[in-house]
Amino acid sequence: MEEKLQAERQDWDDGQVVPVGEAIRYRKRAQAAEQQVEKLSQELSDVQREFATVKERLDEQSRESGLVESLVKAEVNDMEVGRLLARQRMADVEGKDVEKVIEELKAERPGLFGKDFRLSGVLGPTAGVRQGAETGRAALSRLAEKAGDSRSRKDLQEYMRLRRGMIV
Repeated sequence: MEEKLQAERQDWDDGQVVPVGEAIRYRKRAQAAEQQVEKLSQELSDVQREFATVKERLDEQSRESGLVESLVKAEVNDMEVGRLLARQRMADVEGKDVEKVIEELKAERPGLFGKDFRLSGVLGPTAGVRQGAETGRAALSRLAEKAGDSRSRKDLQEYMRLRRGMIV
């Protein structure tokens, strides 16, 4: 028996005869390797597609960040309007420089740029704050006259509220 196996191995080593069991094992291993190569190539294409998507998003965010930075340097009053107009201009002409777009916007809409941040509503006073409100006796006498002239409960209540606040 052992002599027979040695003879088969010798024949196999010479390349003449391959045992059937060995051939079947090699074929199965080759098929498994081919399936693994196919699976890995599919995974690679999926990863490359995902990488391209992430890179595209990153590039878009980088462009947006550069646009916002340039608009801040240009002292835009309303950031949202500035961003929308600049994006629209850049989309109209592909590859247009951000600085050129901002210069065009400055020329066409000078009111959008400057140091007057009150237009943006970001740094302006809140709705409840009155600008230039009178304080003290001048305000009290003005409210008293207004309440006397109009005979309105609302004006009288406002006068009384101010008066109570001054006594305390």
